[in-house]
Amino acid sequence: MTDMKSSRYIFLGCFLLWTSVCGISAQSLDFSVVPVNAGWAAMAGTGVGIAGSDGTQWNRVAQVSMSEKTAGVSVSYGSWQPELSDKHPISASAFFNLNQRFTFTLGTGIFNGKKVTFEDEQGNPLDTYGSKESVFGAGFGYRISNGLSVGLSVDYTSYQLGPDLSNSAVGIDLSAMYNPGNICVGALVSDLGSDELPGRGAVSVSYELMPATDHKVAVQSETGFVFSTKSISEGLGLRYTAYDIVSASAGYYLGNKENYIPSHVSFGAGIHFMGLNADCAYLLFDSDRGNSLLVTLSYSL
Repeated sequence: MTDMKSSRYIFLGCFLLWTSVCGISAQSLDFSVVPVNAGWAAMAGTGVGIAGSDGTQWNRVAQVSMSEKTAGVSVSYGSWQPELSDKHPISASAFFNLNQRFTFTLGTGIFNGKKVTFEDEQGNPLDTYGSKESVFGAGFGYRISNGLSVGLSVDYTSYQLGPDLSNSAVGIDLSAMYNPGNICVGALVSDLGSDELPGRGAVSVSYELMPATDHKVAVQSETGFVFSTKSISEGLGLRYTAYDIVSASAGYYLGNKENYIPSHVSFGAGIHFMGLNADCAYLLFDSDRGNSLLVTLSYSL
């Protein structure tokens, strides 16, 4: 009976998250829709459906609340579409679980692009600038029961695209997760309350099975929606883990070439030992964008 009530709560929460943001428009910033965790990126960016702390990010607080770990830290670095933008996302985050009930998170990220030379009306070169975007976030999560958690975080984002093109914005993120066992259902709405942020919503389902002793296979599917462009995305990922030490991942992301992240195939691998996790992901884009690489290191105890 308790599980039935929890199911109703999580699906009601997902419905409220989606309906509360209908009609939101946004523009400009990229960081919140670009994957900053190699483990998720290798599975077509389906991180909303992952319960636990590995590679924690501050706008998925409900998912981190499902971790059995007490605390953890994570850092990521990547090369994003080098032929098009040559941006290098860098992020770091930390979490702390109090009494397996309350979760606190902190995170920061930098998303810098290649330099562009501005010209005057006569075509003479002026100063050279590179786009700079940074974000800092803090969150709080609450584990309602063993299989249900919710989270809220606030992010402050600032960016500079040129000498007179700079701004800042504050966004609110809401997340929820239902995890009764082998199946997880996650929901996320990010960057609420600001027209300067793209705004994104996602609902994800993951399922884990054990075909043999010490072997696990996880399948994840995620549907996302960017409010500023009214674009829908689909991600499907697969991960195989042996002895809880070595993992291999693959996925396919169906996106929109004109709106943030285009369709691509992803691959990845990871090593996990005594709380230390090292993951890498390689994303195959069109030749005009260049392939992307992401590496994440995390530790939890």
